[in-house]
Amino acid sequence: MTKTDFPISKDARSFLGELLEEAGMSIVPPEVREKMLVDLAKRLDAKLTLAAITALPDYEVGTFEELLSKNAPVSKLTRFLGENVPNIADVYAQALVDFKKNYLHA
Repeated sequence: MTKTDFPISKDARSFLGELLEEAGMSIVPPEVREKMLVDLAKRLDAKLTLAAITALPDYEVGTFEELLSKNAPVSKLTRFLGENVPNIADVYAQALVDFKKNYLHA
């Protein structure tokens, strides 16, 4: 496994690895596969972030933007979203389903 500057959680790596398998990418060389995983992880991160921000109540968007502008740690951002988006798990689950569907049927 190649070290990257973009952290990929174990769960995300598993999800994305299965996605690549379903897309028929099991024959690519390991270094290419790792680059593909990193690219997909970045896209997935953007998808999940957009889904969470979209579900955030309008009156909390400014507070979230302020946290982002201050480079708040991911743990603080995650906690903020969990506290302010009541159905955050459902939002993330739907974003994962949509991401998979878009990737496999693009």
